[in-house]
This record gives sequence, structure tokens and C-alpha cells, in this order.
Amino acid sequence: MTPQAKPMLLPPILRLFLFSMVLANIAGGMIWFLLPLYLADLGASVTQIGLTFTITGFVLLALQIFGGYLSDTIGRLQTIAIGSVGGLLGDILLLLAPGWGWAVVAIAISEVSAAAVVPSFPSFIAEQSTEEQRGRVFGISESIYMVVNVIAPLLAGFLASSLGFKAMIGIATFIYAIAVVLRIWMARNAQQTVDGNGGKPSFSGLRQQLFTTFGLITAGGLLLWLLVTDGVRDISMRLSSELVPLYLEQVGGLSIQNIGVLGALFGLGWMLSTIPSGWAADRFGERRSIAAGFFVQFVSFMLLVNADSLWSFGFAWFLFGAGVGTMNPAFQSLVSKAVPANMRGMAYGFFQTSLGFLSLPAPFIGAQLWERFNPQLPFILTGLLALVGMVLAWLTLRTRPSASKE
Repeated sequence: MTPQAKPMLLPPILRLFLFSMVLANIAGGMIWFLLPLYLADLGASVTQIGLTFTITGFVLLALQIFGGYLSDTIGRLQTIAIGSVGGLLGDILLLLAPGWGWAVVAIAISEVSAAAVVPSFPSFIAEQSTEEQRGRVFGISESIYMVVNVIAPLLAGFLASSLGFKAMIGIATFIYAIAVVLRIWMARNAQQTVDGNGGKPSFSGLRQQLFTTFGLITAGGLLLWLLVTDGVRDISMRLSSELVPLYLEQVGGLSIQNIGVLGALFGLGWMLSTIPSGWAADRFGERRSIAAGFFVQFVSFMLLVNADSLWSFGFAWFLFGAGVGTMNPAFQSLVSKAVPANMRGMAYGFFQTSLGFLSLPAPFIGAQLWERFNPQLPFILTGLLALVGMVLAWLTLRTRPSASKE
């Protein structure tokens, strides 16, 4: 009897999808990587920058669950295309913003794109893979996607230092517009290949899926502990992530171009770690990859606050990227296995919204710790919370869903 051929790890539609994601996120990464410095250039203080990310976080929280429900209902690609139009409008407004207050409005509008993409991206990848290969597919997909974190910071740093922030944002917006056109084309032409559950969006459908997802999580077990563990990660990261460019410039004394190099090293570490992490998650279980990722992040932040040169900052940031890349495929794989296929969008959206509410004050708190005590404190706390996350992951994520054919 002829053995059944194994399915392709990356089918053609997934390759095209990832190409569109790379284009869109090179553009988004260029803007977001230097956004705190752009806001400072528009007149915002450190506290106002922290407050900006807290305020705009509300928009993402308000829309993300609906984005997940829309993804489950009308389709992953269709939802991403709709959200991308909002993201393009936000980027145009950011380019035209005369001051940091108007930039807040632009950033809030841009979050429409994130609300559509965040739940749809992992859901689409899960649908294009078997359960036995899912960790590897997430790892490979994320490795390709993380080319963004190598190219975008270098390009942003070069353009902003040589042409200025406005020119850099204008070029990024043009690149994003190309990605939007491609996403709309995919949504219109791939409906028969990838579609939603065939229903029409409605308030009653949203409420039903929301209650079902809430029940799955509050029943205890794997989903609950995934939420708690990911919550620790999200809070720790948001204490300091928006302050990184300011820390590197004001404390580390690095130029904008050098900050771009560090961003590329972060992306390189992330990119190189995702494929072995996905393989390890499939072979040994996701818990080990998640715990290892937390530990590497702890080490990176301890090195960061003691760094005193471009090379030491670069090594710390490379390790940080490797830590994130080690844990992300395992997290996404584990969530996708723990919920029904027709509710993955809602589950990812619910997770991110719940975590967002928990971490919403974190950027503002991190900015206050910087100004009231010292700039190192938010980063030290981020590292210590990563240790807490490591212990939680090791003790609570023991149960792995049984492998079943899809």
C-alpha cells in the first residue's frame, strides 16, 4: 500500500499570505519602531508618550474581539483586507499630523488594522497546517514574517536620520498601500480556498461566541493558565517596550541609525529562533519552549540595564529577540489546539483583549517609574516578571492536547 504523502508545510496560498504580511509589516515596523522618537519630535514628553500608547490601546481592546468574530464569520483574508484600509488611513493621518495630539488620533485609527490582523493571522496559519506539524508551520511562518524586524529598523533608522521622520513615514505609507492592494486582491480571489463559517455577522452571533469562549477559559485547565501566563508576559513587555528607543538614545547615547541596527539584531534573533522552537514544540511539547523563552528574555534585560556600548546593547537585544521567537510559535500552537477550529479568531481576539485590559496601564506606569525613580527600573521589572512567567509556564502548562487528525 502506497504511504500517504505528507501535506506541504507551506502551501501556495500561505506563501502569498506571508508575502503580503511581510510587505505590510515592513511598513508598519518602520513607523512603530521609531514612533516614540517621532512623538517626542512632535513635542510629547516621556509621560505623554506613555499616555499615548495607553489611550490608543483602548481602541485595539474595543475592536479586537469583534475582529476575531468577523474573522470566524466572513473569513480571515476578508477581515484582514477590511482592517488594512483603516490602517492605511491612519498612516496617512500620522504623516500629516501637526502635533502629538493629532498623532494620537492617527495611531488610534491605525489600530483598526491590528484588530483585524492579530486574531486572523494565527487562525489562518492554523487552518493551513495539520496538528502534528503546527509548531513547525508557526515557526517557519514566523521566521519568514520576522524578516520584517531585520529590514524595517535598518530602513527606518537610515531614512529618518538622512531624510527626517516625515519622509520615512511617507515611504512606509507607500509600501503599506501596496500591501493593502495585494490583500484586497487575495480577499476577492481566494474566497473559495479560505472562507469563514458561512454565516453573517450579527450581535447575537458575537454574543454567543463570546460567552462560549469565556466559558472555555473560566472552566479552568489549559486555556486559563495560558491566559495567565501570557498575561504576565504582556504586562512585563508593555512596562518597557515603548520606552526602548528613548532609553537607547537618552541613556545609551546611541544615534537613530544605531538604534535601527539594534532593532535589526532583535529581529534577527527572533527570526533565527522560531524554526528550532517550532520543531522543539512539536517534538517535546510547547511548555519547554515557552519556559525557555521567558528565561532568555530575563537574561537579555539584565544585560540591557548593564550595557555600556553598542556591542553590549546589541547582544542584549539579539537575545531578547531570540527569547520572543522561542516562545511565540509554542504559544500560538497551544492556543490553536485548545479551541475549536471555527472559534480560533474569537479565541485569539479574546486572549489579546483580556491581556490588553490587564496591561493597559503598563506603558504609563513604566514612564512614571522612569521619571520618578530611574530609567533602568521599568526594564529590571520586565526581566523579573519574565522569571515569574517561566515558573508559571513550567508548572501549569503540563497538559498538552492530544494529537488528532484535522
